Amino acid sequence: MKSTKCYLAMLLCVSMLASLASCGSKETPEDTAVSADTAVETAVESETTEEESRLAIPDDLPEKTFGGDDFIIMGCYPWSQNLIVPDEQNGESVNDALYNRNQQIGERFEVKIQYSTGGLAHHDDAAANVEKMIMAGDGDAFDLLMFHVVANSGNAVKGLYLNWYDIPHINFEKPWWSASTTEDLTINNRCFLAIGDVSLDALAQTYAILYDKTALETYSEENLYNVVTEGRWTLDYLGGLSERVYKDVNGNGEADKEDYYGYASDQLSNLGAYFWATGNKIFTKNASGELEFTYYSENLVNAFNSCQKLFGGIGVDITYSPDQHLNAFMNSQVLSVAGCLKNLRNELSEYENEIGVVPMPKLTDAQESYYTMADGSHEAMAIGKSAADPEYIGIITEALCAESFKTVIPAFYDECLKSRYASSPEDAEMIELCVDSCVFDWGYAYDNWKGIAFLFGANVNKSGKDITAIYEAKKESAQKYYMEQVMPIFTE
Repeated sequence: MKSTKCYLAMLLCVSMLASLASCGSKETPEDTAVSADTAVETAVESETTEEESRLAIPDDLPEKTFGGDDFIIMGCYPWSQNLIVPDEQNGESVNDALYNRNQQIGERFEVKIQYSTGGLAHHDDAAANVEKMIMAGDGDAFDLLMFHVVANSGNAVKGLYLNWYDIPHINFEKPWWSASTTEDLTINNRCFLAIGDVSLDALAQTYAILYDKTALETYSEENLYNVVTEGRWTLDYLGGLSERVYKDVNGNGEADKEDYYGYASDQLSNLGAYFWATGNKIFTKNASGELEFTYYSENLVNAFNSCQKLFGGIGVDITYSPDQHLNAFMNSQVLSVAGCLKNLRNELSEYENEIGVVPMPKLTDAQESYYTMADGSHEAMAIGKSAADPEYIGIITEALCAESFKTVIPAFYDECLKSRYASSPEDAEMIELCVDSCVFDWGYAYDNWKGIAFLFGANVNKSGKDITAIYEAKKESAQKYYMEQVMPIFTE
């Protein structure tokens, strides 16, 4: 998301200067120590300036009030409420930033920000419930839809959502909107699923590789941050590292759950992320801005075969059910795991050792950049065509995104960078790299489990599979779905 980079860069600068001030020996001349202190003071002043500059960006919204109306955000997971509308302050920086944001917007526009699941806790049920309400013309049941992007796309394909470009006061040029909203999710000036800074989960669910820094040192392995910055962090490197650190703990000569592994993952979305990490996309915009179906290529075949080699190699365990690989990491049974940034704040927050964060590995060192994706359960925003007052929705949604950019996103990063798993300037750099490498693929966002987005992850962990044959069997139906069901909402 484009709003993160300048803030992280500022924090990185502060951390570096603070390190200079704190690492002087007893023999350091007094004037040098003073100079370092001055540098830290200057950095703090720069931090204040950066924060002030964010706060100073105008949202250009009219000063209107709405008489205490509820602004209802419809989601599908009860736990999502804590990332959108927390019940109260609790001293936790992100929670309180969210609470204060909603209070500030509520007072400014005389509204009450509310969250509802409609009594449903599964994305499929939520999508069906939303469809029913929209078809019934119920314009007061909710204002803004925010839930599972892949499930949400099913209703978009049915023509149930308004075009974001037709919503008054929505300005995608502002820094609180993801660049991907316009670059990847817009066709012919039409966009039905948008990603802005109020969608904190889209940031928190960015995939990365998390590892135990302390354990890595005991194996005399090189600093992975250096490996990443030198462009050598690849599938082969991860495989070699995993094999080197593997231990047959129980000495039975077999790889089992009592052994120590180099890398662990679950068998679902974590594996699918490797499709994008290795430089593939389902659809790519050409120079004319038109979408081209680019799923199959020589690069895809190489990526699939390389992943098969990695996942079938010594020291790698991908037999876990969701989140169980994180438990193995917590129990010091594995050096590194596939995870998301949110795991650092949640499941792994009490881990005793310092955790390192690196991006998803490249296919080879010849790959130009690192890439990743956000898990499909992250929220995408939409507005139902039964909306009673699109201008009202536009004003409050823009305000939510703007205030999130100004206060919530900084709180999220500040919390990350002050914790045990991000204690150095290099940690900030790696987290920034992960976020900046996130890909939002039109073919994934609008897949609705009918396209081809999940083909790679569903087969890469099964031996003897041929991705070319798998693709050929799926190609015709996938292309037909995208071209005949999805594309018409952007062209008709």
